[in-house]
Amino acid sequence: MFYHTVSAKVTKAPPRRILVPVDFSSHSAASRDYAVAIARALGAEIHLLHAWNPLAWMLPNDELMLPGGQLPVVCDAWQGILDCWREVVQETGVSCTAHLEAGPASSTIAPNS
Repeated sequence: MFYHTVSAKVTKAPPRRILVPVDFSSHSAASRDYAVAIARALGAEIHLLHAWNPLAWMLPNDELMLPGGQLPVVCDAWQGILDCWREVVQETGVSCTAHLEAGPASSTIAPNS
Protein backbone atom coordinates (compact mmCIF):
# COMPACT_ATOMS: atom_id res chain seq x y z
CA MET A 1 0.00 0.00 0.00
CA PHE A 2 1.35 3.42 -0.92
CA TYR A 3 0.82 6.08 1.74
CA HIS A 4 0.33 9.70 0.82
CA THR A 5 1.29 12.62 3.00
CA VAL A 6 -1.55 15.07 3.33
CA SER A 7 -1.48 18.33 5.17
CA ALA A 8 -4.79 20.06 5.41
CA LYS A 9 -5.87 23.39 6.78
CA VAL A 10 -9.55 23.05 7.47
CA THR A 11 -11.51 26.24 8.02
CA LYS A 12 -14.89 24.52 8.34
CA ALA A 13 -15.82 21.39 10.20
CA PRO A 14 -13.86 18.55 8.60
CA PRO A 15 -15.76 15.69 7.00
CA ARG A 16 -16.54 12.85 9.36
CA ARG A 17 -16.88 10.28 6.60
CA ILE A 18 -15.24 9.90 3.20
CA LEU A 19 -17.12 7.93 0.55
CA VAL A 20 -14.80 5.91 -1.68
CA PRO A 21 -16.55 4.17 -4.59
CA VAL A 22 -14.41 1.22 -5.69
CA ASP A 23 -14.30 -1.17 -8.63
CA PHE A 24 -11.25 -3.13 -7.34
CA SER A 25 -8.96 -1.83 -10.11
CA SER A 26 -5.46 -0.49 -9.45
CA HIS A 27 -6.89 3.02 -9.83
CA SER A 28 -9.45 2.26 -7.11
CA ALA A 29 -6.69 0.97 -4.86
CA ALA A 30 -4.81 4.24 -5.35
CA SER A 31 -7.98 6.21 -4.56
CA ARG A 32 -8.53 4.10 -1.45
CA ASP A 33 -4.96 4.73 -0.30
CA TYR A 34 -5.28 8.47 -0.89
CA ALA A 35 -8.57 8.49 1.03
CA VAL A 36 -6.78 6.77 3.93
CA ALA A 37 -4.20 9.58 3.99
CA ILE A 38 -6.94 12.22 3.97
CA ALA A 39 -8.93 10.38 6.66
CA ARG A 40 -5.87 10.14 8.88
CA ALA A 41 -5.14 13.85 8.47
CA LEU A 42 -8.75 14.86 9.21
CA GLY A 43 -9.74 12.19 11.71
CA ALA A 44 -12.47 10.91 9.39
CA GLU A 45 -13.73 7.42 8.70
CA ILE A 46 -13.93 5.78 5.29
CA HIS A 47 -16.97 4.19 3.67
CA LEU A 48 -16.13 1.88 0.76
CA LEU A 49 -18.91 1.37 -1.76
CA HIS A 50 -18.91 -1.10 -4.62
CA ALA A 51 -21.82 -0.62 -7.02
CA TRP A 52 -22.24 -3.43 -9.50
CA ASN A 53 -24.65 -3.92 -12.32
CA PRO A 54 -25.33 -7.65 -12.56
CA LEU A 55 -25.71 -9.40 -15.86
CA ALA A 56 -29.35 -10.14 -15.30
CA TRP A 57 -32.83 -9.42 -16.46
CA MET A 58 -35.23 -7.15 -14.64
CA LEU A 59 -38.68 -8.58 -14.25
CA PRO A 60 -41.77 -6.34 -14.36
CA ASN A 61 -41.97 -6.36 -10.53
CA ASP A 62 -38.35 -5.07 -10.29
CA GLU A 63 -36.99 -8.41 -9.11
CA LEU A 64 -33.56 -9.42 -10.26
CA MET A 65 -33.08 -12.80 -11.91
CA LEU A 66 -29.74 -14.39 -12.77
CA PRO A 67 -29.54 -17.68 -14.66
CA GLY A 68 -29.51 -20.64 -12.29
CA GLY A 69 -30.02 -18.59 -9.14
CA GLN A 70 -26.46 -17.26 -9.20
CA LEU A 71 -27.22 -13.92 -7.53
CA PRO A 72 -26.32 -15.11 -4.00
CA VAL A 73 -23.04 -16.58 -5.25
CA VAL A 74 -22.10 -13.37 -7.06
CA CYS A 75 -23.08 -11.19 -4.08
CA ASP A 76 -21.02 -13.34 -1.71
CA ALA A 77 -17.98 -13.11 -3.98
CA TRP A 78 -18.15 -9.32 -4.30
CA GLN A 79 -18.78 -8.94 -0.56
CA GLY A 80 -15.72 -11.09 0.20
CA ILE A 81 -13.49 -8.87 -1.91
CA LEU A 82 -14.99 -5.74 -0.40
CA ASP A 83 -14.40 -7.11 3.11
CA CYS A 84 -10.72 -7.65 2.25
CA TRP A 85 -10.45 -4.02 1.13
CA ARG A 86 -12.13 -2.89 4.37
CA GLU A 87 -9.56 -4.86 6.36
CA VAL A 88 -6.72 -3.21 4.42
CA VAL A 89 -8.04 0.20 5.47
CA GLN A 90 -8.63 -0.86 9.08
CA GLU A 91 -5.04 -2.10 9.34
CA THR A 92 -3.95 1.53 8.93
CA GLY A 93 -5.91 2.50 12.05
CA VAL A 94 -8.65 4.28 10.09
CA SER A 95 -12.25 3.30 10.84
CA CYS A 96 -13.90 1.81 7.76
CA THR A 97 -17.26 0.44 6.70
CA ALA A 98 -18.04 -1.26 3.40
CA HIS A 99 -21.23 -1.52 1.39
CA LEU A 100 -22.18 -3.59 -1.63
CA GLU A 101 -24.99 -2.15 -3.76
CA ALA A 102 -26.51 -3.78 -6.84
CA GLY A 103 -27.37 -1.33 -9.58
CA PRO A 104 -25.75 1.08 -12.01
CA ALA A 105 -23.00 3.20 -10.47
CA SER A 106 -24.59 6.35 -11.89
CA SER A 107 -27.68 5.94 -9.72
CA THR A 108 -26.13 4.10 -6.77
CA ILE A 109 -23.21 6.22 -5.63
CA ALA A 110 -24.90 9.61 -5.12
CA PRO A 111 -27.56 8.39 -2.65
CA ASN A 112 -24.78 6.91 -0.48
CA SER A 113 -22.78 10.13 -0.29
